[in-house]
Amino acid sequence: MEKKKIIAVQLCESIDLKSFIQNFSGKLPTIDSREFFFQNESQQVVYIFNYGVVCFFGYPETDRTGLVNQVRKFCTHLLEENIHEEYEIHIRPGSFEIEFDHITIGEPDPVSIKLIC
Repeated sequence: MEKKKIIAVQLCESIDLKSFIQNFSGKLPTIDSREFFFQNESQQVVYIFNYGVVCFFGYPETDRTGLVNQVRKFCTHLLEENIHEEYEIHIRPGSFEIEFDHITIGEPDPVSIKLIC
């Protein structure tokens, strides 16, 4: 069984997603006025909410830090200390279980990851 984490960080009170998206250099992701969801070719996911939260799936710490620094440029009322939470994802083909401290899914498809975030 493979284990990964979804990491959520609250940076600020709000994020100007429209401006962030205009400066985004990758392929246009799923977006609306409240959220920005992007999955790259390595199956890494970043999910940004306009209420100041950024969620990561499959990103190493150095890449998360870089993305957080990019997002900060579009934040309003940065928090003095980021609120950080981790949630463990177990990947086991053919499984779906929800526990208090983790969830087990068959595969990390975009719909599942988006829902968990």
